[in-house]
Amino acid sequence: MPVKSILYDADGNEVGDEALAVRGTTVEVDNDGKVVSELDSWEVDRKELGDHPRGVATRPRDES
Repeated sequence: MPVKSILYDADGNEVGDEALAVRGTTVEVDNDGKVVSELDSWEVDRKELGDHPRGVATRPRDES
């Protein structure tokens, strides 16, 4: 089955802009595009974005 990532903003609306996303899910969809199962979900760690408004976190920082 095809796999799709869906990003959501703070209001729970689906968004295409990674910079607006606060959480996301990876789902399997059927041939009609309907979600069959959720494979993974995550939340954006805003502290990883630092002082870069509308930035996209790419990797965690070592806090030690």
